[in-house]
Amino acid sequence: MMRSRGGARMSHRGAPAREATPPTTWLRRARGRWWVWTAAAIAIVALAVAGVLSPVGTWIDTYRGWVESLGVWGVVVFGVLYVLATIALLPCAPLSIVAGLAYGVWAFPLVIASAMTGAALAFQIGRHLAQERVRAWARDHPRGAAVIDAVSAQGWKVVLLLRLSPLIPFNVQNYLFGITSIRFTHYAVATAIGILPGAALFISIGAFGHGADDDEGRLLNWILFGVGLAATALAAVLVSRTVMAKLRASAPRAEEKQGRPQPMQDGDRRCHQ
Repeated sequence: MMRSRGGARMSHRGAPAREATPPTTWLRRARGRWWVWTAAAIAIVALAVAGVLSPVGTWIDTYRGWVESLGVWGVVVFGVLYVLATIALLPCAPLSIVAGLAYGVWAFPLVIASAMTGAALAFQIGRHLAQERVRAWARDHPRGAAVIDAVSAQGWKVVLLLRLSPLIPFNVQNYLFGITSIRFTHYAVATAIGILPGAALFISIGAFGHGADDDEGRLLNWILFGVGLAATALAAVLVSRTVMAKLRASAPRAEEKQGRPQPMQDGDRRCHQ
């Protein structure tokens, strides 16, 4: 490695040497946004307390009565709406809260089953029907390209860590994972484990209203809420560091792949011979 008269580094062939790729801007921004997660946690606690203390009992009773009148069909309708929201990239946290409000702690298996169904369908859509569109999106977003590279290299471990981390929205992850080389079974197992803390947190928020008139039920809801909040906050802090380290290592490779010229096809080689 040599330096020119102006101080620029030169390769042994005399061409300017490529500088080391600095950490991507979005990673630096993610590290500096700890206050966002803190504010989100405070907002969640405030909403839960407001739901208990504010006079919303009439609304809750009306909603619960409507859900109970639907019977089994209420469960079916909720599941379909949740799956469609997952595929359509709509936020599902409000639906999880509504499920907790309607069914209490029994909403947990309903939300997990609905989320897993939506995640599985989005994964298959990304892999078989919308692969080119997802790849085009990833090429324009360094974060997405880094995720694809990291999952392709380390498989289910990165999937599990990303499910526990709020760095990338859950619904966006489903499509990104679909265009990686990960096996569907590994993806499904990692997803099922990774979504548990977040689901418990949002369901417990809604369950406060479900058990508002029952002191024992209210205590159980507070316990579930505390466990879900603690697990989610711990995952957001600890897991996010690990995820960012893995994505930071994958970002230069992803950027290099994006800027690397495509290999010539056989017909192109014959034309150049």
